[in-house]
Amino acid sequence: MKTLHYFIIGGSGISVVLAVGVYLMIFPSVIFSTDLTPSCSPVPNISRDEITLKKISWISVTRIEKNQTSLDCTTVTSETFLHIPKLEHALSGVDQCMQGKDGICSFPSGFGMMTLLSNELVPVDDRTNYRSSLTQGEAHFLLDNINFEHVGNLVAGDVNYGGKYYQVLLHTGDTPNLPQVSANFAIEPVSTDDLSVGKSVNYTITVQTLATFGAPVSVKLYPVINAQDSGITAKIIPDTLSIPERSTANATLVITAGPGAQNGTYDIGFNGQLQDGTFSGGMRQTSCPCIRIGDSDWTIRTYYGDSGSWGGKSPSSWLQVETTTEKNMYHTGEPIEIKNFIINNSTNTITLESNTRLFVTVYNQVNGTGAHHYFYGIDAFYEGKPITLGPHSKTMIARPFYWDQSTLGSDSVLHNVISGTYHIDANFGSYNGGVWDNDFPITIR
Repeated sequence: MKTLHYFIIGGSGISVVLAVGVYLMIFPSVIFSTDLTPSCSPVPNISRDEITLKKISWISVTRIEKNQTSLDCTTVTSETFLHIPKLEHALSGVDQCMQGKDGICSFPSGFGMMTLLSNELVPVDDRTNYRSSLTQGEAHFLLDNINFEHVGNLVAGDVNYGGKYYQVLLHTGDTPNLPQVSANFAIEPVSTDDLSVGKSVNYTITVQTLATFGAPVSVKLYPVINAQDSGITAKIIPDTLSIPERSTANATLVITAGPGAQNGTYDIGFNGQLQDGTFSGGMRQTSCPCIRIGDSDWTIRTYYGDSGSWGGKSPSSWLQVETTTEKNMYHTGEPIEIKNFIINNSTNTITLESNTRLFVTVYNQVNGTGAHHYFYGIDAFYEGKPITLGPHSKTMIARPFYWDQSTLGSDSVLHNVISGTYHIDANFGSYNGGVWDNDFPITIR
């Protein structure tokens, strides 16, 4: 998989190039100059009087080469680590990240970011940048034992330990950064689970933190069901977790097939939200597990918006698709049942193509003639054995669908539609490349 990398400028005099899958950077020659002759001293200058700490302090550590910067460096020993073990953990962690180990410096995401700090510092790659929060006492000890100096608006020092060299940035401020947090299933679902009506199945969710920048992280977890009319319910126990830095906590996703569960295969997942209401991409899993109700190989999802145009040939006249509702007029809030059938009017047995798919979209038009406004969509995709249609047969496509007159929006909150005229548009394909399109109005009053 290609990785998208962004380069961010933190100083002046640096050219930046955006690339996909590769790094392409132009640095000032001073960074790699062979004239640099910094020394490493076991007894550093005292930095505490020169640097003022604020409420929150943390370090950012990355590996460098000898003489790669113009900073004097400090030789640290195991005795230093007795007083501040977090520094030893950071150096060891960076070494593991350099070897390609995930979940120590960052979480795998397919998105990489490199920060170009200044012409006196080494560029920092997120994948090999170990971050750790410090107490005020730990930060003061670090200032007393590592030779830090101001580099622009940054505080930096180089460290030598065991013949390896590291760049340490000391950050201090009154506002914490966005914490490093990720959530995944403890055991990744790899297949479809059959679930009988009235039964439940459990999955363990593990939430992991790296740097939290001064305080434990409070995470709120929400179940995500990708089909509104499935009859499946889901809850997460507990749904709120408080997790210290570089720790893990577990929750249980409980999926239940209620008494009205509809046949089909459904994607179930979860989403995570931080204490300030921020949603984090590293805490979103919505493609699995896949739960199958009944003996059905139709994967069914509901969605917001238009399914888009679906090109194809004009279907054969002896093969029809029929879309029906129970009536043409409904009261507000009354469930609307939508059925779709394929009718073989010929004397032959035919087999549908393997990419059989049905889209049903509910929309209306502004003032009856204006732009389309979409409220609810259904996507049913067949992945089982070939479907055969006998002569003069009428076969239901997937199953009945039920629209509760709610509108699916981008904010994940359901709202009821108002009274008016709505259209139900069904697109089905295919046999011999044919695509059917049925569109008819209903009234809600």
